[in-house]
Amino acid sequence: MRPEKIQGGLFLLLCLLLFMPLAQQKLHFVSGGKLDGAVRNSPPAKFSLSTWFDGSYQEAQTKYLNDSMGFRPALVRLNNQLDFSLFNKIHAQGVVAGPGNYLYEKGYIDMYCSMLYTGDTQTRSRLIKLKLVQDTLQRLGKSVIVVHAPSKAWYYPDHFPSFIHCDTTGHSTYKDYLRLEDSLHINRIDFNAWFAKMRPRSTHLLMAKQSTHWTLYGALLAADSLTRRIEQMQHIKMAHVSFTRLQLSDSAQYTDNDIAKGMNLLFAPAKETFTYPEVQFITGADTRKPNAIYMGDSFFWTFIYDHIPANVNNDWLFWYAWGDIWYRKNGQEGISSADQFDWTAALSNADYIVLLSSEVNLNRLGNGFIEKAYKHYYPRGK
Repeated sequence: MRPEKIQGGLFLLLCLLLFMPLAQQKLHFVSGGKLDGAVRNSPPAKFSLSTWFDGSYQEAQTKYLNDSMGFRPALVRLNNQLDFSLFNKIHAQGVVAGPGNYLYEKGYIDMYCSMLYTGDTQTRSRLIKLKLVQDTLQRLGKSVIVVHAPSKAWYYPDHFPSFIHCDTTGHSTYKDYLRLEDSLHINRIDFNAWFAKMRPRSTHLLMAKQSTHWTLYGALLAADSLTRRIEQMQHIKMAHVSFTRLQLSDSAQYTDNDIAKGMNLLFAPAKETFTYPEVQFITGADTRKPNAIYMGDSFFWTFIYDHIPANVNNDWLFWYAWGDIWYRKNGQEGISSADQFDWTAALSNADYIVLLSSEVNLNRLGNGFIEKAYKHYYPRGK
């Protein structure tokens, strides 16, 4: 073949490659997928003479064209994969990788290493109020329990990145909570310590390299233990989790690879075997489904994915750490903001209240409920 024909063919191929992103943007002839995580695409810019002459239209439109470019998700994943594989560079805010590609949200490491400790004054004040609320509700036949979710840093403290210099001999907010909860006799389950103790002997993943949260399997174990504790406190029988079959999988479901998803790579950063049980909820003639209020952070979502509230509770609500409330009442499900929700009516209807928190969110334990309930029952203080 003559050189000029080869050059012409290469030129046409280059033009085609350059044209493909524009064609994809306009025609969407290939399903390009989406990026995971907190990704916000810029909207088209609104034209006006003022925005044209001050340059803001051009700037906004450039952002829109960049975010909507054809094949952008695939190209971003390719770039992220190359950076991670070649330079161990991660394009996900606050995420670090240790040896063996153990992924961490650095905030959990900072809490574990006492880097964010600010003293126990706020903790003491909050837990004293909680103790008074707990005792008041107990007299009304309602139970309150604090649940400490496991921390990846406590579970895998031996896989931190080499640049982390950690001192665990100092104070920490988590240790303060344990000490003060014990002294005040606040009802508690510490899954953080329990998971760390189970790690050497568990044959199934309780926490994964690629995730911040407990695995779906680990959450089922925790939910069953919590249910049994509620039974003791309420003197009732509740539905219990039973595994009919354990299915092993190399593919993660739901939150079992939540950090890895946010990294937007082409390939999973680690190989792991996940356990997904087939679950039945065992009930009997004397089984009750009490009404419950769950207040917590993202660790509770795994309970929902495992269908825990749907099977052990009648009415229930989940008061999320950042203000929204998901609820089921009289068989109807809905969502509301905390500011618009009648929490006193929900409290009157509840049989027990769970305050679930991971270590990094202990400074907002109860999501405002403790302070609201204390003010409600003790308007003049105590």
